[in-house]
Amino acid sequence: MKKIIILILFLVGCSNSKYITPEKAYDMIDNDNVIFLDVRESFEYNGGHLKNSINIPLDELENNLYQLDKDKTIIVYCFSGNRAQIALEILSNNGYKKIYTFGGTTNWEYELYTLTLQNKIIVL
Repeated sequence: MKKIIILILFLVGCSNSKYITPEKAYDMIDNDNVIFLDVRESFEYNGGHLKNSINIPLDELENNLYQLDKDKTIIVYCFSGNRAQIALEILSNNGYKKIYTFGGTTNWEYELYTLTLQNKIIVL
């Protein structure tokens, strides 16, 4: 019940964005035409991120838009969804059209990945 209330509050706050479910995002995770963009700080990303995602912290996003292909679908996420929402605005204001969010890792019920010092992937 708590998750439903949080999701409703999130959706109300995301009325101007393109929200997709975590399940839909998960189905797209291995698609080469989809970029998963993590806008959390690097230490948060290193602590556990989605497979095949790239990390550009929100405060660095505008200076790094060149890394994001406008022809690809971009799914933005953070921890709770707040930074992802701001990132969607930045992307939209810079001409990106195929942009979505499922919120944050708090909504993600699938595996997260992290790198060890030996550069091996560990599934959390």
